[in-house]
Amino acid sequence: MKKIKKSHVLVVASGNSLKKYWIKIEKFIKENDLVIFGCNNINHILTPDYHFWADKNRYKEFGKYINKNSVPVFSDKFDKKLISKYCERDYLSFRYRNKRNSKIEYKNNTMYGFFRAVGSLAIFYAFINNAKKISIVGMDGYTLYSENKLINKEESQHCYNLGYTDLNKKTMKQKTKKHGYNTFYEFEVEKDKQIYKCLKDMKNYGIKFKIITPTVYSKFYDPNILKID
Repeated sequence: MKKIKKSHVLVVASGNSLKKYWIKIEKFIKENDLVIFGCNNINHILTPDYHFWADKNRYKEFGKYINKNSVPVFSDKFDKKLISKYCERDYLSFRYRNKRNSKIEYKNNTMYGFFRAVGSLAIFYAFINNAKKISIVGMDGYTLYSENKLINKEESQHCYNLGYTDLNKKTMKQKTKKHGYNTFYEFEVEKDKQIYKCLKDMKNYGIKFKIITPTVYSKFYDPNILKID
């Protein structure tokens, strides 16, 4: 396993910018000595050193793509039976408690906050393991593009699908109704607000990081590193 302590960690989320700017990202990887944290389904683009899973449904759908050269990292929400579905080797785990309005902190070997996305947890994990520097690619947010562009499949939310979302229409309607929004896109807007707040709270906690591909979380975006216009 590559050592995280005092290393430059690159967190790779699964936003479509990962695919859009892959040539620039690949150059950045080759020119820097990085420890790569991958989140969810990204193996068709690169093999991370550590592969993070926090959502059981994501793992059930994409866990079969874990590369044998990656170290799987699971949240404590995963039981051994589920992990063994695609992983019958050594793995790492992390503890977290995801609660609305919970303040960001780390105590008793547990990460506390309202994280909303595995990418946020991966950033925190790099921090508590004493990474020297944290850069992030593919953390686009769900609403980087307009609803019309996603519906018409002119743009994509993820690097592994086309268009609006990887959820089916039935699931979208259920989530929209459950959370009281008129459209699923409104639900996604709110989700981005929650993730943005989490990132700001982590910054205030002392975690330093930069997102280096286009993102809705503009406060943390630095276009100069990859020279993105």
